[in-house]
Amino acid sequence: MPETVKEKIFQPFFTTKPTGQGTGLGLSMSYDIVTKGHGGELTVETKQGEGTTFIIRIPVYETRMFKIIIPKGMIIREHHVTVKSQ
Repeated sequence: MPETVKEKIFQPFFTTKPTGQGTGLGLSMSYDIVTKGHGGELTVETKQGEGTTFIIRIPVYETRMFKIIIPKGMIIREHHVTVKSQ
């Protein structure tokens, strides 16, 4: 992929297809879903004549449920904790 294409690849309506054969929205929408919807990253690495790799990084969130046991005669409460993995 030429550098000029790489610079525009995630822009809405950008396409390398002939007129009328592509909307140019696929990668733009994918970028928005990954970055805005999931707080992730969508990047592209390319070497002209060799190949192109799209890299998707999405943060992993883990929900854990645990019980806090309170002394006899009191109630048991359940809590949800979200932990962002590093």
